[in-house]
Order: sequence, then C-alpha cells, then structure tokens
Amino acid sequence: MSTPTTNPVPAHHPECLLCHVYMELGFMVDRADGGSAVQASWSPGAPIKNWFNGIKSKQKKSAVPVVTYRCPACGRLESFALLPSQPVTPPFP
Repeated sequence: MSTPTTNPVPAHHPECLLCHVYMELGFMVDRADGGSAVQASWSPGAPIKNWFNGIKSKQKKSAVPVVTYRCPACGRLESFALLPSQPVTPPFP
C-alpha cells in the first residue's frame, strides 16, 4: 500500500459540480455506544456485522476522520478522509 503524496482535502472550499457555488465545511455525525455523537470516520475493508452494536471493524486503529462539504444551493455532499498527519480542520475559515 502506498502513501498518498497529495492532500486529499482541498486547500480551499470546493465548488459544487452542479451549482458552481462554494461548498460549506462540516462533518457527518455518527452515533457511538450510548447514543453519543462522534465525527464519522473511514475504515479500510468491509464492515463486519455484529449482533450487539450493528457493525465492527478489525481496523479501528486505521480509521481516519472524514470531513464533508455541503452545497448551500442544492444540498450535494462531498466527503474527504483526512491523512493521518492532517489536522481535523483544514487550514482555512
């Protein structure tokens, strides 16, 4: 497996492919045990069904946070998994 050399998160707010307006930065909320809200993350491989809490992953340590952009005009979402070395928040307002 190779490590990407480019940043997968745009250095600026991406433009919606449909409406051509700047998208808003946000994140998808995931529900953890007990119903607490956490930021969604990406994990390699397929999910494994678990009778106790829905799904589990053998790759918990490989999970990376996901940031999501939303078009304010049409609602289109576009998500990016951060590189392990990246901060959770991209370096722009």
